[in-house]
Amino acid sequence: MSEQNAAFEIRVIEASLSLLNDNEQIHLNQKQSLKSRIAKIKQTPKAKKINFITEYQDLRNKFSPLFSKDEIPEILFRPHQIGIINPIKNYKTFPALQINPLLCNLKYADFEKTALALYADDITTSCIANPKQIKNIPDLYKLINNAQSIQKNKFYYTYDMSEFKQIKTEIFKNFRQIVPNFQSQCQSFYLQNQKKNEAKISLTPYQRYCLVNNPKYIFDARKPDIRHDVEMTDLQINQALQLFRNKQKNFRENLISQLDKEQKHK
Repeated sequence: MSEQNAAFEIRVIEASLSLLNDNEQIHLNQKQSLKSRIAKIKQTPKAKKINFITEYQDLRNKFSPLFSKDEIPEILFRPHQIGIINPIKNYKTFPALQINPLLCNLKYADFEKTALALYADDITTSCIANPKQIKNIPDLYKLINNAQSIQKNKFYYTYDMSEFKQIKTEIFKNFRQIVPNFQSQCQSFYLQNQKKNEAKISLTPYQRYCLVNNPKYIFDARKPDIRHDVEMTDLQINQALQLFRNKQKNFRENLISQLDKEQKHK
């Protein structure tokens, strides 16, 4: 073997060794990363077990006018898979905040979260029926137009709930841009409809989930998909409210001030 060929072969072997060493380091890093993830998971507190039957019954007791006395609720093992929108409603603009006045018996923080979740549902429905409303939010507009499950006939739209949730997630992310006056709507509705002399009601995330989705069903929180839904919905609500955090303090102070004034005038 000539010296030139030998030198070339050495360079090839050295390059191969270098590549093997790089790959070995990559694998070591990946192993370390996986071990770290396992350690973090082990350190994470266990998810709170939800006694969903008790919490649901408590919800019925708190809001008995929402339920028929003779109605036997059905336990749902998983969320509904298909949704329907009646297109007779002409969604040219976003709907105003429209919720049951009974919910104004909630503590304001719980009312605000519940109102936001219900409003996000209405806005998602409105956007699916008329995507032009959110042309100024390209990612959301594209997501709706590319949704494969949305079908329309002359009577209604149908859609897959998994795509509905994806769209609603984007609604939550852009909530302040879509509804910049959400807090003023919330405050006005609450002040007009609350019953001053009644004790204020608080909700668990599971109870709010039932109220928002359908209070006539018992969602089986033993099932991972529903438990995940409850946790994700609560997280998305809190994140959406954070979009208003710069105005939140002034807003709450204003609300308290108005409540105090009304109390003094009684």
